[in-house]
Amino acid sequence: MTPQADRTDRRARVRGVLAVAAIMIAAGCTPNQPGTPTDDDQSTARNVRVELVAGGAALTWDASPEVSSFEVDWRRVGTTTWSSTTVTGRHALVTGQVDYASYEYRVRAAPSPATPEPGWSGTKVGTFYRMTLPVISIDTGSTPIVSKDDYVDGRFTLDPNGATATALSGDLEIKGRGNTTWDQPKKPYRVKLATKAPLLGMPSSRHWVLLANYADQSQIRTTSAQAMASMTSIPWSPRSAMAELVLNGQYQGVYQVIEQIRIDPQRVDIDEMEPADITGGALTGGYLFEVDFRNEPGSRNTPRGAQILVKEPDELAPEQDAYVDSVLQRFEAALFAPNFADPAEGYRRYVDIDSLVDSYLVSEFTMQVDAFYSSTYFYKPRGDERFHFGPMWDFDMSQAPTTDLLVNPWPPDMAWVRNPLISFNRGGASVWLARLFQDPTFVTAVHDRWQQLKDPFLAQVEAMDDIQGPLMPAITVDAVRWNRGSLRTYHYAANIQTWMRQRWNWMNATM
Repeated sequence: MTPQADRTDRRARVRGVLAVAAIMIAAGCTPNQPGTPTDDDQSTARNVRVELVAGGAALTWDASPEVSSFEVDWRRVGTTTWSSTTVTGRHALVTGQVDYASYEYRVRAAPSPATPEPGWSGTKVGTFYRMTLPVISIDTGSTPIVSKDDYVDGRFTLDPNGATATALSGDLEIKGRGNTTWDQPKKPYRVKLATKAPLLGMPSSRHWVLLANYADQSQIRTTSAQAMASMTSIPWSPRSAMAELVLNGQYQGVYQVIEQIRIDPQRVDIDEMEPADITGGALTGGYLFEVDFRNEPGSRNTPRGAQILVKEPDELAPEQDAYVDSVLQRFEAALFAPNFADPAEGYRRYVDIDSLVDSYLVSEFTMQVDAFYSSTYFYKPRGDERFHFGPMWDFDMSQAPTTDLLVNPWPPDMAWVRNPLISFNRGGASVWLARLFQDPTFVTAVHDRWQQLKDPFLAQVEAMDDIQGPLMPAITVDAVRWNRGSLRTYHYAANIQTWMRQRWNWMNATM
């Protein structure tokens, strides 16, 4: 079987596994099904809403203005005895629930001599999950998030839940994101805050991504790989922090809150293009690109088959569009010319070698599955002839990768990104790497840079168990929420570390 056929077969099996999981969710196998209140004409409290919060369930409801005191009841589903409390106002916090158990909640006006048996609200059902990480709650008024294109309005709160983070709240817009990941049961999201905010201690921004990491139950692969990327010459690597997400009152599991890749002084710090930037130096940048095999709107194919998506600017003026084509073709022409290795006239004139070498080393060491095929970013600053590689992205299927979700990881002692057979069969910008390794100067640059990075990279591998340890309670809850059972063995930090040490030994012997 060719490498391409083998990879296609693996991806087909992934889709099959995920399709089964999606059917299970649709069939009601999730333990987080909300109940529907059945208010009637006698109800003295209506529209009971139950939201999971750190340590319990927060209830709110509607009622007549003249009613100020309410009785709140709850019981575990399947039992007959209600617990009860009386509160003033239209909200209550119920605590003391059993992990993973479903509870019924109901509310009515507090009994009085004049009204000894006020009418109950309909019963609302919610499942309790004990949260140990910071909690992000998003409320869209129950409007479902079903599109990667259209935002839904909502509001968020961030509860530090004991962590050293700032409590925040505000309005936002939220939509789906991702490609393969959007087809998985646990959905990733993109959020745009109404005003800039420093989520979980990261620099203020309006633009954030909530990674679901459905394929990475370890919840550490992206954190570890981005830490390695931050050790390189790439100026910025997306920062992130772990949290638990509650969406419209329902627990969604562990999410990675990560900075979105975009042109911004705190992120990709290059000039932002305007529609009028169509002549002279202004036309030369900045442009943010992504290698993406999916041929999405705005993408183009280079003569060698690399599929490049222009991420920013969002819309290109005709002059900008033509300029982008010209610089991509100029780079490829130099890379595949007979004198491609010439230091003055070859490809090196059009690419920043340091960032390219570092991007390759991080991708190869982590065996980033889609490196130089998808989710590979590079940019062109204004007034600079060269493409600069980075920031790095998409590591959920890396570091002991398995795209099957059911089998052992791939062998650690094999070339991936620089493998000519894989590169030429996959196509995309991976053909660039195969050509680059025909240049002895590039090979030497990779070797020398590996000598500088190998010890910091290994130290990061040794820190993986320290990263995962505090997350284990939340990872366990996430597995229950998504019917994943126990953590699969290759998602334990110790097993990832073993694979990565073997990978390090192979890299050290071959670079």
